[in-house]
Amino acid sequence: MKKVLAIFIVGLCLSTAAVFAQHPEGTGIGIVGQYGLVGGGIGPALSLKLAPVPVYWSVNLKIDDDIFGIGLAGDYYFFDESLTGSSDFNLGWYLGAGIGAGISFGSWDGYMGDYNHFGFNAAARLPIGLSAVFVKKVEVFLGFVPALGFDYASVTYKPKVGSNSTDSDFDIDFDIGGEIGIRIWL
Repeated sequence: MKKVLAIFIVGLCLSTAAVFAQHPEGTGIGIVGQYGLVGGGIGPALSLKLAPVPVYWSVNLKIDDDIFGIGLAGDYYFFDESLTGSSDFNLGWYLGAGIGAGISFGSWDGYMGDYNHFGFNAAARLPIGLSAVFVKKVEVFLGFVPALGFDYASVTYKPKVGSNSTDSDFDIDFDIGGEIGIRIWL
C-alpha cells in the first residue's frame, strides 16, 4: 500500500509540473553570469532552450588574465512550477539535473620562465532556482547549482635556464555554483 501511495504522489507531482509549467513554450535565448565547477570559474554564458528539446543549454567562457576556457552544460528540469502568476507576470521555481564539461588552456610569462596550462573538468549538476517571466516573453532567473565532478589541470614550467617540469593535479570536487540571467522567448 505504501508503494502504491508513493507512486501516486510522485505521479501527481510530475503531472502537476507538466500542467503548471513555469517557462513559456518555444525557443529561449539569453545571457547568464555563472560561477561554478563546470567551465571553470566566473564567466559569461549564452543560454539556449530549443523548442523541441526539453534541455536548457549554456555555453560559458572563462576569461582570466592568461587562461581561456569554454564549457557546455545541459540541464533537464524535473520540476518547473508556478508559485504565483498572472497574464503579465509569473513567478516560479525549478529543480533539475544535468551534466557539464569544460576545457581551459593558457600561457604566461614568469620572472624566471614561461608557463603553459591545460585543464579539463566534468560534473553532474543539480540546478535549483527561481524564475520570473514578464509579459510571457522575458524571463529573469537566479539559481544555485550544486555539482559533483572532477577537475584535471596540468601546468608546464619552461625555465630560461634548465629543463622543463610538469605538475599535474586531479581532484574530485563538490561545488555549489550559481547563475543569474535573462532569457527572451521567441
